[in-house]
Amino acid sequence: MSVWFRSIRAKVWLCVTIVLMGYFAATLVGFYVNIYQYKRLTHLQATHIPLTTLGNEALKQFEQQTEEYEDAFLLAEVELSQQAAEMNNHVLNPLDQLIQVTKTHPTSPVDLTKLQQVRKDYLQLSAMAEQLHTKIASNIFSATSQTEIQQFSEAQRNFGDELHSLATTLNNALLLEVEQHKNRALNSIILLSVLFMVVLFIVALSVSQVSSALLVAPLRHIQENIERFEQGLSLKKPALENNSDEIGQLAAAFWNMTEKLGRTTVSKNYVDNIINNMSGALVVLRPDLTIHKVNPQTQDLFGFSEEELIGQPLTLLVDCDQDAHNSPERIKKLFRGESIRNTEICATSKSGQEIPLHFSGAPMYDDLGNLNALICLFDDVTELKQAEAKLKQLAHHDPLTGLANRNLFFDRLQHALHDAKRHGRIFALLYLDLDKFKPINDTLGHEFGDLALQEISKRLQETLRGDDTVARIGGDEFIIILNGLPDINAAVPLAEKVIRTILTPIQIGSLSHQLGVSVGISVFPGDGKDTDTLISTADKAMYVAKHSGGNGYSGAGHDYTCCIDPAE
Repeated sequence: MSVWFRSIRAKVWLCVTIVLMGYFAATLVGFYVNIYQYKRLTHLQATHIPLTTLGNEALKQFEQQTEEYEDAFLLAEVELSQQAAEMNNHVLNPLDQLIQVTKTHPTSPVDLTKLQQVRKDYLQLSAMAEQLHTKIASNIFSATSQTEIQQFSEAQRNFGDELHSLATTLNNALLLEVEQHKNRALNSIILLSVLFMVVLFIVALSVSQVSSALLVAPLRHIQENIERFEQGLSLKKPALENNSDEIGQLAAAFWNMTEKLGRTTVSKNYVDNIINNMSGALVVLRPDLTIHKVNPQTQDLFGFSEEELIGQPLTLLVDCDQDAHNSPERIKKLFRGESIRNTEICATSKSGQEIPLHFSGAPMYDDLGNLNALICLFDDVTELKQAEAKLKQLAHHDPLTGLANRNLFFDRLQHALHDAKRHGRIFALLYLDLDKFKPINDTLGHEFGDLALQEISKRLQETLRGDDTVARIGGDEFIIILNGLPDINAAVPLAEKVIRTILTPIQIGSLSHQLGVSVGISVFPGDGKDTDTLISTADKAMYVAKHSGGNGYSGAGHDYTCCIDPAE
């Protein structure tokens, strides 16, 4: 072997040259494959993806507009009808863009004539909607108008089917094109993998020859010094007769580095003091998600000793809701080099108590860029959660009785109304006004009156079904939503049950008092098809019952009015 090749640098450059040649050959093949894929993907990006996106957008906007028109014509609301009409451009714009893309790319999976016919059909549908809007705005509604609404709904469904068929065709074409790209990509991967394996074999053989001759023995001496340094033993000073050799220089540099490192290393006690005085709980995880180190705050928070935690999986602490976003599965983001800041998770203490926490974490890498550990910080947010729950309770419930307040009642009523209209169901409102409640405040005091209201609220909740809603909307006024009634008369026995429940005397301490109640009933859809009408009808019916003597109920628009004797 010539003198030139005795240089380690020359050997390294020989290996580098071989690597570069193999890399160049592999790059040429990869470049050709990628150019081909680039052309195909460019076609996909210019044709199939825009067509599919526009088709889905047109379908989405039309479905939203359909819901708007249904609500508008069902409730005869001019504003809703106007809002639905304003969405015309939201549907037409994607259709126009579809036509434009199809004109530009003749290989489009849909026929240009079909797209133009779809646009024409939509304009006709919009014209029908405009005629109905004009009648609503002019309050010109008749049986003929109802027929026109039904015809419009049928036309909407037909056009929706047509648009859905178009979107399906575009989606299927995109999926087929993607599948073809996947097959081509798989073939390219196999080819490149074989090529790179060949290059890798050549490189490995070359490096093995060079390392065996000049590198292994000197590097083994350096390895021994590294192991002695790791164990805290004194190092063997390298022989310096061949300092001009690269490995000799490396051995000398390592010797000098360890000498300086020994003078500058931070003590373990210093780091431990920082960890032990942190305000939050610290958990250091190994890459396999087992616990490597904890601080005293962690032991206090979870109730485990350090010995019970070390070596255990993280799921010992964080495992109370595997399906939610706060699952420990989210911690795997750290493996991708991402940090986590103040994410809400649920943990479990040794006693089994669930603890809401704010979790922050970051990966820690060694000097080679390999994942070394996961640093996790946990802060107890139990008090914060309790405060949030209290605020939510105050926002939707009456502070005295705990019943739904006006905000929650109107939300539930809107939901019941929407559900009943969509599914053809019946529900009723019971409007309650307590009889003889004012004398309680006047004679027994407001404190007794508050306790009486709480007792009445408790009885109502126990009397009603699970899917019914009872709300307090005034001083001694309550309103009840009775969902899912089989017929319009089903509210009567429930009203009687409520009256008898309230008639039971209230015993608070040594004081006893009997209240009465007047109940007004309104039933959807016979007594009204909107919230205001239903509430107003029930309110008027309640006053009929009250003026009839109280302790009874009245159903507005029905043939029954009944009073119940308190002595019963």
